[in-house]
Amino acid sequence: MACSFPSPRFLATEYCHHFVPDGIPVVHLEPTASGWDQFRSEVSGMRDAKEPGTYVVDTVSNLFDTCIQWVCKKMKIEHPSESPYQAYDKIKAEFSRTMRKMHHYAFAGDHIILNICHSKERETPTKGGVVVDVQVNLTNTCKDALLPMCQYAWYIRPGGPKKRELIIDMDSGGVFAKCQDTNVKVSKVVNVPQEGQYEYILGKIY
Repeated sequence: MACSFPSPRFLATEYCHHFVPDGIPVVHLEPTASGWDQFRSEVSGMRDAKEPGTYVVDTVSNLFDTCIQWVCKKMKIEHPSESPYQAYDKIKAEFSRTMRKMHHYAFAGDHIILNICHSKERETPTKGGVVVDVQVNLTNTCKDALLPMCQYAWYIRPGGPKKRELIIDMDSGGVFAKCQDTNVKVSKVVNVPQEGQYEYILGKIY
């Protein structure tokens, strides 16, 4: 689906992009601290892009892992737990700062950013039975830094019970799956089909 957006450029953290058609650039980010350096360079390059395009981050969770490793390397520690308060603050600050810069350049250059992440299921027992929520599979630090910047939350699910919806929990306990554009009436999209996903999403927005 991401390949259908205008001039896509994949910033890939997973080595499974053989399905991307020839001619579409795929930048393989290393699963180490150097991967975050690569990503920062890609973000800086958005400033000088001559034409609007689509930047596809696939996946966000793995990208966040490279940020963690980058900060740990700067702090000369092996894991954030060695300096929990300072390390996690620095990780959130670095990730938030870079993603804000990316979204700023995207707005200035009419670019599109697609942040792809996996989902996970959470079962909640109720009097009427077990309710299954589908959530974004991101750590709270990553989720709290990224989601407020996103305009849309799309849930692409090929099958399963139709009653399931994407639930994105923020610290406030609310649901952040709404469009920030007041002209758009759609608050959630569920059951995006396997075929014609790009056209389906455009139709729901406009």
